[in-house]
Amino acid sequence: MSRPILAICDPDSVYLRRLDEYIRNHINLSIDIHSFSDRLIMDKFAETEDVNLLIASEKSYYELWDAKALDKYRNILVLDEEGFSGAVAEADPTGRHVEHISKYQPASGIAHAVIDMCSRSPEDFRGLWARSKVGNSRIIGFYTPLSRCGQTSMAIKAGEILARKGKTILLSFETYSSMGGLLKEEPEEDITDLLYYADCEKDKFCLYLERIKKSSGELDFIAPAKTAMQIKDVTCERLSELTQLLTREAGYEFILIDMKEYPEGFDDILRMCSCIFTVNRAQPSDKYRMRMFENVLSRNGCEDIQQSLVKCSLPDIREKAAYTGAIEELLGREGLINGSAS
Repeated sequence: MSRPILAICDPDSVYLRRLDEYIRNHINLSIDIHSFSDRLIMDKFAETEDVNLLIASEKSYYELWDAKALDKYRNILVLDEEGFSGAVAEADPTGRHVEHISKYQPASGIAHAVIDMCSRSPEDFRGLWARSKVGNSRIIGFYTPLSRCGQTSMAIKAGEILARKGKTILLSFETYSSMGGLLKEEPEEDITDLLYYADCEKDKFCLYLERIKKSSGELDFIAPAKTAMQIKDVTCERLSELTQLLTREAGYEFILIDMKEYPEGFDDILRMCSCIFTVNRAQPSDKYRMRMFENVLSRNGCEDIQQSLVKCSLPDIREKAAYTGAIEELLGREGLINGSAS
């Protein structure tokens, strides 16, 4: 199957080159990108190639309109000179999808608009997959029976370190997670939406993943579910299918699972992990709770899970250098990184 084609047309060659470069580097989908500073050359190209999405400057768009040459393009994103915010859909009686956005917003906003338009017309972008596929991944768990122990902070820091080595994503199964501190705005979609697409829209999974995922530096993450009831709907089978898609289709080398609630098949989810980092503390009450947890594992025939636990005591997170160094040492000890990741 040929890859979907994205054409960009703008007579400003400097702007065109910068936008082309940004989209190539920040939209991780198997889409062929062709850029044109001359509208007539692009038109000739579209006579023989099926352009799935056109990004056109306002000037180029209205030249196509005047030349009655828009029929070759079903999805069009117009870069208007006017500095309004958001995307404005244009009514088109032919069924063509046309949206107008500000040309001079940050390039990240244009990239998000591209992904949104693709996901609203997924039938025009079938078969998209993520670039840089790899054959396998390491699934790393974070779970401890202790409360307020800094588990999510550890998972985030470990993810940031691992992301320097390979493509890394963090999945949180905790309501009111402190991962929210990474988010600049309330996300519309979260892990429950991604699981739905993994179940029902496998051929468009990477497209929806690009829309749902957020990034902090090199680390990708999925916003956690909003309620514990939603988390309880997660099963080991669904999560297993999701991790396979994240590996096979999206090319993730490290998948981090931060667990606090108890999804269905909790024990089997822990078994998916090559190792499970478990934060320990020295207080007698915390030691007691840890013994209770291990006793439950033993009584339920989960000795294999016990062997995967990596118990760790961490410095105060405010001691940044010591905290990062301790996590680097743990990751190195488990063979996840070679020496220091700094």
